[in-house]
Amino acid sequence: MKSLLVKRIDVKSPIVAKDVSRLLEENNIKWNVADCVCWAKDFPYAPEMKFRIAHSDNSIFVNYRVKEKAVRAVAETDNGNVWEDSCCEFFFSPKADSMYYNIESNCAGKILFASGNSRNNRKRYPLDFVAKIDRWSSLGNGVFEERTYNDEWEMSLIIPISMFEGVDHLSGMVSSANFYKCGDKLSTPHFMSWNLVETPSPDYHRPDFFGKITFE
Repeated sequence: MKSLLVKRIDVKSPIVAKDVSRLLEENNIKWNVADCVCWAKDFPYAPEMKFRIAHSDNSIFVNYRVKEKAVRAVAETDNGNVWEDSCCEFFFSPKADSMYYNIESNCAGKILFASGNSRNNRKRYPLDFVAKIDRWSSLGNGVFEERTYNDEWEMSLIIPISMFEGVDHLSGMVSSANFYKCGDKLSTPHFMSWNLVETPSPDYHRPDFFGKITFE
């Protein structure tokens, strides 16, 4: 099991998602890589995906950088099928129980936010609730079909901790999570993870394969 320390940042004035990359850079937040090709026999393509994460005790800041040979953003709204596009995902179990959240973001910043104890019967939240996540993508927020890219794109999220049931602070919490890069309906589908998922076929809804994250 991998582990990482999520550093606490003192944010003295309000920021927006576009500023997250600069904020993390100024605070020396290190990059992590999602480089596990868990199902390499069937899906050998491995784009480059790295992420960094920090918190301010009332928000989680996530910054992704991806380099891949094609991008796609077909989902038109939040809670759409974003995993079929060029997508980065943060699966997060705040407490030592079976509840976990999936925060899936396509490369145009459309987000799926859901919770539950397993893949089945997950709770999806209203669009006005999902809109609480501030997001920014270097590719903009428009809809587009697959196109070749061969370059690096970036995305940042600011996730209020009020979105997580029963969580009123982060400092000192020991949680579990995994980070993923996927693109189910790209011409070259791929499934990458930070912590290795050892299942016969692609399945990200496996908290038993989450890594450990500790909030400073």
